[in-house]
Amino acid sequence: MRGDVKLQRLAELRKMRKLTQDQLSKKLHVDQTTISAYENGRGQPDIDKLRQLCKILHVSADYLIGLSDFINPEVDSPNCIPVYRSLIDGFGQGKPLCYESIPMSLITKDRSFLGIQISDDHMLPLYLPGDIILVDKSAPFNSGMYVLFTIESDGERKNVLRRYYSTPAGIVLQAANPDIEPLCFDHADCKKHRISPVGPVFQLIRRTELPY
Repeated sequence: MRGDVKLQRLAELRKMRKLTQDQLSKKLHVDQTTISAYENGRGQPDIDKLRQLCKILHVSADYLIGLSDFINPEVDSPNCIPVYRSLIDGFGQGKPLCYESIPMSLITKDRSFLGIQISDDHMLPLYLPGDIILVDKSAPFNSGMYVLFTIESDGERKNVLRRYYSTPAGIVLQAANPDIEPLCFDHADCKKHRISPVGPVFQLIRRTELPY
């Protein structure tokens, strides 16, 4: 781990779980002095020990090191947004890669959010492979906004993040990467290819490695 990463909440969480330093050290298979060093900022665990600590304490890595106020991504919390590798018809496929929390002030009964991990270079340099985008499925969008779409062509569906433009003839989906040609669809094409907007991007999380 980087030397500037500290387990800011370790002592608090250990006490919350009613564990002594000695008890936690035995679960983690380290000396009690190692736990003391973690709590006092004199030492940091390697990535394997960090994962074990998160599992023992039932918290996310982001919460443990103070990057998030969301304590446990496995809990069904309204401000806990699942992040997926792929979507079909605007719904995540398979088990989420991770969860990201958003302010509770954004949560209302008529809003719906999800996240997806960027897997290609089509939106470089704005969005990097490994980045996470959070999408507001219920929000309207206008020309010039970055919008996630699902496009079906030749029996295959793919998720496409592009800058959206509406034209009298149809729509244009513009990549940020100048090496990628824009996708242009007239109104007939939109029906033929089953182009469905998932929603506009409302938050970018720069993360090339997932902590969970």
